[in-house]
Amino acid sequence: MTKFILNQLNLWFGTTFGWPKAVSFIKAAMITPLLVYKDNKQVSKQAEKLAKSKHYNSVASLIDLQEGRNYIVMGRTASKLHKDCEKNIILTLNEDITPIIIIRNDWAVRNKWKQTIPSIGGPAPANMGDFYNNSILESEKKFLNCLKKYFPYIHIQLNIEPGTSAAANFSLQLAGHLRNIGFKNKLIINPYSATNASEAIRSQLNSLGVVWARSYHKNNPPPDPIWNTDGNVSINGTNVKNWLNNIESSGKEYILWTKSLADCPNGIPSEYL
Repeated sequence: MTKFILNQLNLWFGTTFGWPKAVSFIKAAMITPLLVYKDNKQVSKQAEKLAKSKHYNSVASLIDLQEGRNYIVMGRTASKLHKDCEKNIILTLNEDITPIIIIRNDWAVRNKWKQTIPSIGGPAPANMGDFYNNSILESEKKFLNCLKKYFPYIHIQLNIEPGTSAAANFSLQLAGHLRNIGFKNKLIINPYSATNASEAIRSQLNSLGVVWARSYHKNNPPPDPIWNTDGNVSINGTNVKNWLNNIESSGKEYILWTKSLADCPNGIPSEYL
């Protein structure tokens, strides 16, 4: 009863009663739309299932998810968190699951999807580099400021498979800003085509505590500290148990992505739990 009351207070007033600090060791499922579901009850149900499973203590989700799916809302604007997304973050935290908030939809820009990308308020620019200009950088800094209340309870992923080297310095600037305004938890990058550019500034990224978690599809441990299976379509409900056993036995933190977790409007398939 006490937890129920605290959860309701958190939901009604945006308070932080009873929330645990962000986990220090990530064991995450990447449920791409979790924080932008229209159906808030789905958020609570899925977060509760994750919390009851021995495999997960956190969830990675994209709040900059392009529109075009009838079961999601816009998670953010260029400089503000949407109220429905904020509610979903609170519901996730109420179940003692740490959100790993993926703030930018670099992947959509890389693929030049035509749907609206919330962080820029329009379709992907024709030139990928235009997604990383100074004007957007300043808007993004303003956006990050609106997450301050959640800083002790979340981790942040700065990019998701960007397709241009310009993303490397952009992520560095965002990381520096977050540290300057008091964010102390994990900052994660998945550089993709920006790997070489990110490698060139690795020492600067390291100085800000940025953690690499590149998409990795082999069945042996990756070089990065976080084993991230983002984009690995070979993992599915029939073989995920073996994958999880292998990943967990490696001793690495992990973010488990599969196609069915990336697009699951009606709940997490039971095989993953």
